[in-house]
Amino acid sequence: MEEKEQLSLAEQAKNYIDELNQLTYEDYLKKAKKQYAKRTAFYERSEYYDAYLQNAVDEKMIMYEAFFGRGITCNPAALFYYLLDDERFADYTHVWTLEEGAFRSAIIEKYKNHPNVIFVEPFTKEYYKYLSTAKYLINNVTYQAYFIKKEEQVLVHTWHGIPMKTLGYDTPDGNIESANVVRNFLMADYLISPVPYMTEIFRKTYKLEGILPGKIIETGYPRVDGTFHPDPDKLAEELKRYGVSYDPKKKLILYAPTFRGEQYADPDIDIREYNRFIETIGRYVDLNEYQILFKPHQIVYNALVRQGLLQDNFIPAVVDTNLLLSVTDILISDYSSIFFDYLVTDKPILFYITDLENYQKQRGLYMTIEDLPGPVSSDLEQIGKWVGDIDHYKEYFDYQKYQTFKDTFTSNEDGNVSERVVNAVFFGDETHCKGFPSKKKKLLIHQDPYMNNGISSAAKNLINNLDYEKYDVTCFTMGEKDELREYFKTFRPEVRIMTRIGASVANTETWAKVSYCMDHPVTAADDSPLFPAGFFQTEFRRMFGDAKFDYIIYFNGFSCHSANLYAMQKDTKKLIWMHSELMKEYYRQVDGAFRFMVNMNSLMKLYPLYDACVSCSPTTMLLNKQAMEERGIHANWKAVRNLFDIQPVLKGCKEASFADLGDGKKYFVNIDPTSDEISFVPMPEDHCVNFVTMGRLSNEKNQLALVEAFSRLHEEYPNARLYLIGDGELAKDLRTLIRKKKLVGKVIMTGSLHNPFAVMNQCDCFVLPSHYEGMPVVLLEARTLHLSIIVSNFATVADSLFEDGQLVIGTGVDDIYGGLKAFMEGKVPNRYELDADEYNKDGIQEFEACLTEIDRKWEAKS
Repeated sequence: MEEKEQLSLAEQAKNYIDELNQLTYEDYLKKAKKQYAKRTAFYERSEYYDAYLQNAVDEKMIMYEAFFGRGITCNPAALFYYLLDDERFADYTHVWTLEEGAFRSAIIEKYKNHPNVIFVEPFTKEYYKYLSTAKYLINNVTYQAYFIKKEEQVLVHTWHGIPMKTLGYDTPDGNIESANVVRNFLMADYLISPVPYMTEIFRKTYKLEGILPGKIIETGYPRVDGTFHPDPDKLAEELKRYGVSYDPKKKLILYAPTFRGEQYADPDIDIREYNRFIETIGRYVDLNEYQILFKPHQIVYNALVRQGLLQDNFIPAVVDTNLLLSVTDILISDYSSIFFDYLVTDKPILFYITDLENYQKQRGLYMTIEDLPGPVSSDLEQIGKWVGDIDHYKEYFDYQKYQTFKDTFTSNEDGNVSERVVNAVFFGDETHCKGFPSKKKKLLIHQDPYMNNGISSAAKNLINNLDYEKYDVTCFTMGEKDELREYFKTFRPEVRIMTRIGASVANTETWAKVSYCMDHPVTAADDSPLFPAGFFQTEFRRMFGDAKFDYIIYFNGFSCHSANLYAMQKDTKKLIWMHSELMKEYYRQVDGAFRFMVNMNSLMKLYPLYDACVSCSPTTMLLNKQAMEERGIHANWKAVRNLFDIQPVLKGCKEASFADLGDGKKYFVNIDPTSDEISFVPMPEDHCVNFVTMGRLSNEKNQLALVEAFSRLHEEYPNARLYLIGDGELAKDLRTLIRKKKLVGKVIMTGSLHNPFAVMNQCDCFVLPSHYEGMPVVLLEARTLHLSIIVSNFATVADSLFEDGQLVIGTGVDDIYGGLKAFMEGKVPNRYELDADEYNKDGIQEFEACLTEIDRKWEAKS
């Protein structure tokens, strides 16, 4: 950029900033109120945030929630019954989350003589008030994405069963679907585990080792206490209250299958199958002696209610399951965790499983069917025959399995679990408490919205090259589910992946302050009453609960919002990355607008608050340091080279698919994994000289000049071809230019490719004509394929050069044309060698040296 042009650009920038500075906080408040006036989801978060700020914690209030307010049930119910009867808690207030439904009035009526028992409808202002007031929160599933546990609150997460089916990170899409569960676990002060098996599920399956801030209470499930203390009269009264046809004089056969369906909110329902089951079993027993009841999964039950399909032999989700099990004579189930609770009765369990292959494929199982503590069949008639001859139950399978399961999964069940849990939570008895300590250094590596670009590749390559004997790594990112799914497949299995759940929680006043401060800039570096410090602190707690990290690495390093969020974490070492020349990004215009300038004004002020500002190459660091210090910004400037992964490059070449479409040409088959859409890319032909570039189609990458230069080359060398791999805002302009220059079929725009290396591998020369870069990983990928390299002389190019390994050119059309012609004349050197392992090893040493220096500085300060 010429000095005159730079001055003009600077003047434009000043005018732009001056205009923005005329806006006041009141202007932002008006805009926020208008912007969010009709957004229901925002006002739900806003109402909760107001309650969070306004309500003080009541030391003698306990709030219970089971299955999002389904009823008084499961482990929270067992603890409630115990606490309600304990005189030590006579002056405590008990608040139950209870959804609207057919049985709400009946449940409330039951406790009308207990003025200290309150019921609130979920997701209402009253609910938010108690959620932010109660000292003790007891839940068996998860709170919504906006929930933030206060430091003074105690969260007891009871969970709701021992799994036979896979959970957490073991499930398909577990890296994405587990996010809110893990977030809730990281807020829990106590997490209840019935036995060591479940403790291992928490440790491994949810990857809580080394990061869980709370304690595991491994002492059984409180709810199973109810099975040890049967109360047939209470159960009969409860079932009658809820309209169930139940005869306490008859033996009970209970059918309790698990949830089925691909979406939790949309279960599979087949009322005819339920009735066929009941009718079939009924043919094999004396119905004067037996009765058959169906207990659907609580989500299925709700769906039955919505569809008007309830029957009087269907048991509502509000009924205490363990009280029901205490009078059940035969249990028939499948993968449901209900059978684990039933083992304490020593009564028969039968397993009716019809969809094993599909269920294993969709969900997966931790146990084999052969090991189950009861006979298994997919034939309903066989199940009926076993029920009809139940006196010979122990002969139908290896009964030792029953005892083995009972010993393994109910060893802590004795009818007194609630007492032990209460003693731990309220009286500090840690007899049954344990944790997941680790000596590894805990790293949080943050990525802003995932994009298929060099920064995401560099983040993944750093993460995959870390020593997991030294580091516990959490990768936090956000983005579209389908894209993240494919991206996460490239990560090492040891990585704990957390994705962003829900939007930031704030009211209009706070959000106006955030917007105002980001634009002006007012940051954590300023002592300003407008800066919403509390917002950033609560947002961090919302995202990560009480988890503690030794280092926070803000890897994208480009959002002042995220940079403020981490700058506010005073007790953690913090690093922020820089992937290019900052001032080039600062003055960058998109569609004539300074898209990044305002954000970067705030961002730059935060650099001194970080322990290290890390550029992706030594030259990039020097340029950024010089530019920042000229602006009066002084920080700890460091360089850690971008790493790269050679395996996807090699694998992509080997596993490419090709097609013949009947025109005599070879086509690469590109399958978009996020949509399964198929496109065909004409492959480079041997009789042509094929140039290729890859990257986002944008002005700084300079592809328009590349096409102009190639147009001139093609006039001299008609057998030349140019492949443009990537997509971006410049795509339309590039297509127009290609048509104008009559280069259709000669310049091939492939779009984004899932496997670009299959195409690159068939090309002859890689061209990178960028105006500026940091340390482009794509050059290393091209070198892996041993392509000839033509690269522009951007300011940081020295860090990407190999001896006798490239031709360096200018960024103008003439310069690029000269480079392309030099290759045609055999004048581009290509005698380099790349040792990927050594290259990455050096990069990791740079990274670890940076952490070591920060450690020394912290030790010196302390």
